Amino acid sequence: YELLAGIPAFEFSDSTPAEAERTVLAGVTARPSERGVTSAREIAGDLDNVVLKAMRTERAERYATAQELEADLRRWLRGRGP
Repeated sequence: YELLAGIPAFEFSDSTPAEAERTVLAGVTARPSERGVTSAREIAGDLDNVVLKAMRTERAERYATAQELEADLRRWLRGRGP
């Protein structure tokens, strides 16, 4: 997320541990392309979806393996999307 957006997905500087936990469990609300310094056109769509899937709080909704994440990233790099 941070590599694409240029900023962390979450800000915890003034948060208690309990507040930080609630923030993370609530999930990411903004796509990297909506927050970042990278051209939104370069990353919007499929790459946003790949990043957000990797960050989902529910295990069953995330990539099951690093290989699955890698496969989606390679497809994106080839221009085919996930």
